[in-house]
Amino acid sequence: MGKAGDAESAAAFTRENAAHLARFSPERPPEETTQSFWRERFEKDLSEFLSDASCRMLLFPSGDERVIGSVNLFAFVRGSFQACILGYGLAASEQGKGLMTEALDLVIGFAIDELGFHRLAANVHPDNARSRALLRRHGFVEEGLAEEYVLVRGTWVPHVLYAKTDPHWRPSIG
Repeated sequence: MGKAGDAESAAAFTRENAAHLARFSPERPPEETTQSFWRERFEKDLSEFLSDASCRMLLFPSGDERVIGSVNLFAFVRGSFQACILGYGLAASEQGKGLMTEALDLVIGFAIDELGFHRLAANVHPDNARSRALLRRHGFVEEGLAEEYVLVRGTWVPHVLYAKTDPHWRPSIG
């Protein structure tokens, strides 16, 4: 999760990668490029984490304060489902370096081992070959195509649905 001091870096990441991220993502509000948006967002993120609703994380290169991406676990459902949705994005300049592979290794382990999820879902635009390959490398299985799944710049677009389950999942006791 971000902290107040990360707000400018998060805003800069959003500004600098707007075109890159827009290709496969819903339209972002203009205020997302401001520090005030991110300070408020970080407060909301902390509240959601503490209420077991989501876990939103920023990616920084080692020893650097620049935000280069994000990995989000959201839409937590507990009870008999024990699932969440995984979403992520990486700066255009950082693509192809294995950084998201490394980040997902850590986040998937955290989601299963620490947060206790049985199922992680991820939904990807059919043309996003790089993201689809990343999910397959992490053991996600393609489950189908959902037509008119996400509103992207005024058009409902399909997404390929992926999921990864923990075959060793057991309910926690206590």
